[in-house]
Amino acid sequence: MKLGFDNHLDRCLNDDMRHLDEYDQHQAALNDYIDMGKQRLLANREFAGLTFSDFSQFVIEFEVHGQYPLDGLMKFVINHEPNAANTNAQLLTMHQAFLKTALDDFIESRMPDIKSAYEDLCKKAA
Repeated sequence: MKLGFDNHLDRCLNDDMRHLDEYDQHQAALNDYIDMGKQRLLANREFAGLTFSDFSQFVIEFEVHGQYPLDGLMKFVINHEPNAANTNAQLLTMHQAFLKTALDDFIESRMPDIKSAYEDLCKKAA
């Protein structure tokens, strides 16, 4: 066994693991930033230069292309009867799922802006 070679491989492995740990920590922090941002948007607060109005416009633009069932959501809200609990609960769950998917799509479409805002925030903190 070549002792010096094994030590070199160990150092390389340790360096690679440290780099992966830093990347994982950075990615986890970015994911936390995005999760916090989604909550801010849903609370009608700005996130990385984005607003709830931007999200609404995104949903409307995609509705034009038939990707989101905005008509169904509007019909549900207009015709909502609190006493029809079972039907309304199912429809509400369906529309919540659609809007959560739309929010994820919106965030993904704005990822370069979000990453840029996150990097700026990290630089200011350093």
